[in-house]
Amino acid sequence: MSTVQPLNNKRNHYNPSLSLSPSGHVNLDPDVNRQDRKMKSDDDLKSIVQQLALTTLQPKKNFEFITKGDLPGIKLTIPQLYSLEHQDVKQWIDDVKQVFFLCEVTDEKQTAYINLLLSDDISRMIKTQSKDPKVWFNKLITETYTKNRFDKILKEVEKMHVNNYESPKEYLRHFNQKKKETDLCMKKENRLTDREKKIFS
Repeated sequence: MSTVQPLNNKRNHYNPSLSLSPSGHVNLDPDVNRQDRKMKSDDDLKSIVQQLALTTLQPKKNFEFITKGDLPGIKLTIPQLYSLEHQDVKQWIDDVKQVFFLCEVTDEKQTAYINLLLSDDISRMIKTQSKDPKVWFNKLITETYTKNRFDKILKEVEKMHVNNYESPKEYLRHFNQKKKETDLCMKKENRLTDREKKIFS
């Protein structure tokens, strides 16, 4: 079992010094789409500032667990959850569940560990004293995948273009990730079933 690594928060940033023609070639003409480049550059600058703030101000905490059962003694690492916006919360929850299972952590201890794994700000946001880890995970989902998040993702998808990615495969991977996020923003009764996802994928 390999170590659960911290999540990759790599983003695709727009380069304000270049633009792409419809054919996909780089256009170096400074007068082409100047206003559009300025707007995207301003958005990128805000994103970079936010990322730098997270990198420099947030403590880099990792928590280690030792597996038991059939594969004992393997060290697994879980990073602290400190940003509902810039970390993949669903993937983080899945990683935590897997570690708890492999390390045979009891439900009562799970809630104590979850509280430690959350930053102080997120822990206060959750506002629950429940001893059931499912309650904590569900609260994280509802606090993260909101109506505002849904609207933001739709705007991001509208701006996506295959030419902005290294390959069509990378574009599809990113697009499918956005699909998963929008699904989490919906109520359970409105989400696509596994069968429906296969039909529309």
